[in-house]
Amino acid sequence: MKIFKLTISAFFLAFTFSNQATAAGLIVDLNVNYQTDNDNVQTYKYGTTIAQAFLGASITKSGKLFFGQNVCSFSRTYTTAGVSYSFSTLELGPRISYYFDGAKTWLFTAIWNPFAEGTRTDNSVVDEIKGSSMEFGLGYQIKLSKKVSLGVMMTYHALSITKVVDAAKAETTVSSTYTSIYPMLSLSMRF
Repeated sequence: MKIFKLTISAFFLAFTFSNQATAAGLIVDLNVNYQTDNDNVQTYKYGTTIAQAFLGASITKSGKLFFGQNVCSFSRTYTTAGVSYSFSTLELGPRISYYFDGAKTWLFTAIWNPFAEGTRTDNSVVDEIKGSSMEFGLGYQIKLSKKVSLGVMMTYHALSITKVVDAAKAETTVSSTYTSIYPMLSLSMRF
């Protein structure tokens, strides 16, 4: 199954590069989010870090619709009363971005990551996790120059964990979903 997922991701990446000659443009999009919350009364701590990179090509002559490969690093940590739980994943898959206007300020993104793997730590017990994720975002960008834009995006992210591999390499099928809605800062470069 892992090979199948990697093959799909490679296919989408190859499709992106094969369209470069006929595309109305290329895009490199970098998105980040960091948030933390602390409560010194209940000794509660929460933190999330997300970093994404997107390399895509326009698949329309108008240059409003972009398709390409997305790479996402996602991590989350909870600590309460001395007990810690965290997970971290690398997520790969295709992304579609659509700009609603010709000035390319308002955009919608849809991402499907068939490959999402990483580690989960539950009170010092470390397991490997495998699954997939999807993401939808609505954003607004301001042009800093002809080719560079800076913006913000509200994003819905759902990570579905389907397999857990423990330290003894025993694999267990599970059904865990982690959902988040968060803002992201975005830096886009169009060529």
